[in-house]
Amino acid sequence: MEKIYNELNEYLNNWFIENEDIEIVFVNNFFNMFYICHLVCNSELYSCFENPKDKNHYMDAVTSIKYAREIISSIDKKMLDKFDECINNGIFNLTQKDYDILLEEKGKNEKLSNEELEKNNPGSSYYRYVPGDNEILNEQIEISLSHTTNDIAVIVHEFIHYYLNDINLSDNYVFLIEFFSTYFELYSINYMKQFNDDNLKISMNYLLRKFLWHSKYIQENILVFLAYDNFGNINENSIKDLEEVYGIKTDSFDKICIDLLNTMKKDINVMFNYKYVIATLLTYYSIDKILPTTIIEFGKNINMYKNSNKTLNETLEMLGIDFSFENIEETIEKIKDEFLKENNYINKK
Repeated sequence: MEKIYNELNEYLNNWFIENEDIEIVFVNNFFNMFYICHLVCNSELYSCFENPKDKNHYMDAVTSIKYAREIISSIDKKMLDKFDECINNGIFNLTQKDYDILLEEKGKNEKLSNEELEKNNPGSSYYRYVPGDNEILNEQIEISLSHTTNDIAVIVHEFIHYYLNDINLSDNYVFLIEFFSTYFELYSINYMKQFNDDNLKISMNYLLRKFLWHSKYIQENILVFLAYDNFGNINENSIKDLEEVYGIKTDSFDKICIDLLNTMKKDINVMFNYKYVIATLLTYYSIDKILPTTIIEFGKNINMYKNSNKTLNETLEMLGIDFSFENIEETIEKIKDEFLKENNYINKK
């Protein structure tokens, strides 16, 4: 393993050089992130999830946009101008290629079954900004359609990125933009429940699948970063140091090192999407406590705090959020209860 350790240390050194000033919140909270992900992965939520189907129903792109627009209007009618701008100026780029191929293979122009829709992996959706002279043309919201009701939540999620435009956020606050968008993703899921129509419901399983996958990935791999950050180069004593200082035990540390090295060889800028984990927890904690308009106003004014030295918790306190481990555990329990309620209901159908 010595050769593996030595090679991995070179990659880790380069990773810290490139990221310690960019991912400030993450680098300053390795242990806290490990503990949060440990709570998630050892919860009843994780053990009962078992990768269920999303149970979303077919919806064409025009109808998804119609409902997304209705949801944006329910948040604040003043936001509709920006939403319509996305449509009229081509800022929304709706990708349908995979779906068209499936229809072609089916040999007739008809709706796909739910089973066929589930095989249509829509890929990634994201908001991007490319610096240039014409800001409108350089902003793009890529929506990779699944042609299910989940597209509504994805469109709203990515539009919030555009509306609050996170380009100038300081490193202290960049994780918040994912929370703002995830908040409105769940808001969309809850909004569609009012119609009492199964064909219009958005399953929470897609959101939770991302949350749990990233939690598991972080819980395992962050141990290497925690050890390197606290004790220097990784070696045969690293896991002993983690146990002595943090009480962390694992029999798979060497395997984690090997897998991480192979990943970093492909892309040294391996990113732990802690933002999705934090964003999902904050979302479920605050969805019944903080008004949508408060989230929007805070997001619009976040740059007032640029270059602030506030900690993660001090930042969240500005929104009235107490991100204690106790509240995190309660939030995980809340997510589990909602998950079981939805999926037990679905299973009875």
